[in-house]
Amino acid sequence: TCKPVYAAIIPNIAISSFLCYTTAMMNIVTIYALGKTSSILKPLKILLLSLAVSDLCTGLISLPLNIAWQIQMLRCNLDKIPAVLNVFCSNFLYLSSLLGLTVLSADRFVAIQMPLRYKELVTHKRVVIIVIAKWLFCAIFTVIDLFFTPKDFSFAIHFTIESTCFVLSTCFSFKVYLTAKLHRHRFLARSQQVAQSNERTLARLRKSALGTFWIYLVFLACYLPNFIVYCIFHLNVHTEMQTLETCAATLVYVNSYLNPIIYCWKMRPIRRTMMNSLRGLIRK
Repeated sequence: TCKPVYAAIIPNIAISSFLCYTTAMMNIVTIYALGKTSSILKPLKILLLSLAVSDLCTGLISLPLNIAWQIQMLRCNLDKIPAVLNVFCSNFLYLSSLLGLTVLSADRFVAIQMPLRYKELVTHKRVVIIVIAKWLFCAIFTVIDLFFTPKDFSFAIHFTIESTCFVLSTCFSFKVYLTAKLHRHRFLARSQQVAQSNERTLARLRKSALGTFWIYLVFLACYLPNFIVYCIFHLNVHTEMQTLETCAATLVYVNSYLNPIIYCWKMRPIRRTMMNSLRGLIRK
């Protein structure tokens, strides 16, 4: 009979191979659509672009490295350099997406809670600085964590960062959802007291806030199992846990595939741009 770890690795190689191409192509289309969509506010567009770039890198870099590493595991040929590259890229992009989703949730929280002050508080320049700082932090942290940090201390840091991000994004996202749904009438009544241009802005902020809530739900479904398995795996290393770890890691990659689908499904301006682009390609 096949060992449990092999029973997990072989299907995961097949799934990851499918995800490589589809994830890369779908996120390329998403990035193009975001760049062409003028109706999305610039701060939100930058945050979504950052998340899409992370997902694109997952399809172009992280997934191929992961497939190569899993093939090496099947052959029992565990070279150090491919292993280090795989861990570095996966950890770097994992942390980037985690922090990116947390910042996106915070942005939508400000948008739905303080809609009339949103443009004053969340400026294009501030968001660009935050995104650049996030990418730099992820790169520096991943290098230090991979090469200079003891294993137990590394686990403590990862646990602190990830649990904090999960708690913050959950609080922000559910507050956004409750405010948009339960207090919708009060929100609309308040918007009627301002200018018509502001009314449109308020409605657009509410719709985009609900759209990003779906991004959060899928993110939680894909990332939380990996976090739980990581914590258990640190305390109890068995073949069965290695199987769960492999499956949980693949679920994280699935998130990069699903995000463009959510953008197209829940964000009308992006969907419209994507459809127009596809029609243009078909006509050519």
